[in-house]
Amino acid sequence: GDVENGATFDAWNAARTRLEDLFDLTPAALACDLHPSYLSSQWAREQAREQGLPLIEVQHHHAHIASVMAEAIAAGRLVPNTRVLGIAFDGTGAGTDGTIWGGEFLVAGLADFERAAHLRTWALPGGAASVRDARRNAFSLLSELGLLEHPGATPLLDSIDEQTRSVTTTMIERSINSPRTSSMGRLFDAAAAILGICGQATYEGEPAIELEAAAWRALDGENASSTDSQAGASTPADGSPILDPQPLFEALLEGIEAGTPADKLALGFHIAIARASARIASEICAREGIDTVALSGGVFMNRLLLRLLACELKDAGLAVLVPHTVPVNDGCISYGQAAVARARLAQVIPQ
Repeated sequence: GDVENGATFDAWNAARTRLEDLFDLTPAALACDLHPSYLSSQWAREQAREQGLPLIEVQHHHAHIASVMAEAIAAGRLVPNTRVLGIAFDGTGAGTDGTIWGGEFLVAGLADFERAAHLRTWALPGGAASVRDARRNAFSLLSELGLLEHPGATPLLDSIDEQTRSVTTTMIERSINSPRTSSMGRLFDAAAAILGICGQATYEGEPAIELEAAAWRALDGENASSTDSQAGASTPADGSPILDPQPLFEALLEGIEAGTPADKLALGFHIAIARASARIASEICAREGIDTVALSGGVFMNRLLLRLLACELKDAGLAVLVPHTVPVNDGCISYGQAAVARARLAQVIPQ
């Protein structure tokens, strides 16, 4: 897993060493996240060098999808060597292109994957600072979409002091500590900030959690099919489908300007994301000859989004895999890494 707390990591390392002494648990290979700075990954690389062990570095969102696949294979719900379309909606994960992933559509087997589509990227000024302060994240997203001048953006802009707006703008324009991201978690955070539901996180995931809570409130007595909000799904010149949120955020800002309750707009946001994601998934599955979609990632702790998307996918004639005994958040990563490592090693050393 991705252990980032030093004291916790030291305790885990000591326990591992003790178990190895007692039960001779010396590994035949090591697996880790491909992120360059996770403590667990740094340890794995060092140990692989020192002990001459094979090292399998696994992309974070591939590990998410592999965990669902491995569980389904073990339970007899999926045939081994089957390819699935994995939808990994998450907060943060190092991508293979140097950006921060988190809104991914992956055509995946256990051993490998192809990124078939993703959420449109935008700059995340200050990185972790924009995770804590969703208003900065939202400001950057609206800047990317050319929507800062929309009257519906006024409440957000009024909540940010002039100096912060100026500094954030400079960071974005000059690409100063502003990694690009395709994170669905950050998109939900931005929506929460724009709607005035939660602009700053006092605990991990708070803006997105509050956005879901608002949507559930609106769902009472609401006919979900009557919501007209639609997230755009366009295809750029390179042929890779992009989940483009611009039409959706235009609709959010217009709703704010019109005085539409934030809870209702939050519900429309959830429905639009589910519908657009299902459309892209259906297109990819038809093109690739795939009939099964696996869902994983911390964003799917949002029960409303999970249910909405699963229903849309099933209505499109696709089988849907969700985990039952492993979590959708990062608690599944070690299991997914182990599954990927085993599959890759089996390709080198046939079982």
